[in-house]
Amino acid sequence: MARNENTLFQVNTLFSIRTLTRDATLQQRRSNQPNLNKVRIQNVAQGGYKGNEFFVAYCSNNYFIIRHVGEDGSPLIRLLPWYNDPGSRIVMMCFDPTSQWLMCVAEDLTIVLIPLYFVMLKSNIHQFSARNQNNNFNEHPLNWEYATSLSKNISSGLGSLTDITYITTAKKAKATQVTHCIWWTSLKGEDFGIISSVSGYLRFINYKTREMKRIKIKYPVTKMDIIEDSLKSFKYLLLKCQGGIYVKLLLEQKYQDTYEYIIRPSAIAERDKLYKPEKLKCFPREVTVTKQTINKNGTLNPFLGVFIPHTAQLEVYDPLIPFDSRSFPTYSYQLMDGVIRFAKITENIIFVVLLGDDNVHKVMILSKFLAGTYSGPLNTSRSRQIILQQINIQGSKLKFLADFDNPHDTD
Repeated sequence: MARNENTLFQVNTLFSIRTLTRDATLQQRRSNQPNLNKVRIQNVAQGGYKGNEFFVAYCSNNYFIIRHVGEDGSPLIRLLPWYNDPGSRIVMMCFDPTSQWLMCVAEDLTIVLIPLYFVMLKSNIHQFSARNQNNNFNEHPLNWEYATSLSKNISSGLGSLTDITYITTAKKAKATQVTHCIWWTSLKGEDFGIISSVSGYLRFINYKTREMKRIKIKYPVTKMDIIEDSLKSFKYLLLKCQGGIYVKLLLEQKYQDTYEYIIRPSAIAERDKLYKPEKLKCFPREVTVTKQTINKNGTLNPFLGVFIPHTAQLEVYDPLIPFDSRSFPTYSYQLMDGVIRFAKITENIIFVVLLGDDNVHKVMILSKFLAGTYSGPLNTSRSRQIILQQINIQGSKLKFLADFDNPHDTD
């Protein structure tokens, strides 16, 4: 149901996942055996901007499905085979801010850096797909790189642009406990990987120097977001923990014409205390806090969207505020009855989710300027003025829509 005939958004199928290969399916049918090898999407990652857009799915048959839309607007889809060794299974992945590199965390906590933008060049794709048939994680036919790969990268020092780089982060850890990963590019231009786990530990890895650090968070972390001010003077990590607890952790900040950060903080004891986890006490446990940005005149303005499900209230906070019990939102929107989830807010519209019938959810696009003026039931003349469009989506498919950055976040 749309408010008018002019559809603002349309749901399209990017690709479909089929089970087995044609030969394997025929062989299975002949043997009258049940199909026990259904292919499922295990992880997804999205990144990019107009002219360089990526969607990557890692599947249960150890294949990456890579969809890239370049400057001409035409989608290009490639299959990248991965290892069959259980320790090489990918449990989490994310893009760097430029969407040229894909960071993957393997089962054994190995970090894998794939130069995905360069892989998708037609002249390079055969180098990855044709030779990647070995099942031994430590004897990769693509010549897995360590420190020697740094000299091959002509731009960033992250690794080879024509091969895969791996970084060992732990000897005996089990990556089944990994809950999220995120790529952090510091204000000085250094690149780090951050991995969270149910044990409450955060692992920081400098991709170039291989320097590592662990920080203990009191609560198991389920999701991470990096918040940066528009003046580029600091960055902090917003951690969502089990039980609806949110923790703020300062990553870096400008101090006396230089930058100090959590990996190598200031030698001054008083400043070192700034880089300690801080529980946000201003938000009750039942809320959902998400990182949001609005593009105004070419500048990305960051803020936090705080949704309170039991009252269907949306609050907007400036990320620079100290977040104590005296903090007040910049804006507050009382949404309509039945809204169970807030997805995104832009300069003109708000995306929300309502629970429908028969496992069908309603994704509604609301007018930002009218959203806070009505809090009554649906199907009224007033609500129809606010709803710009409605899209019905099955609950199983909504998982990747609502939790796109972290499909494993089920808290």
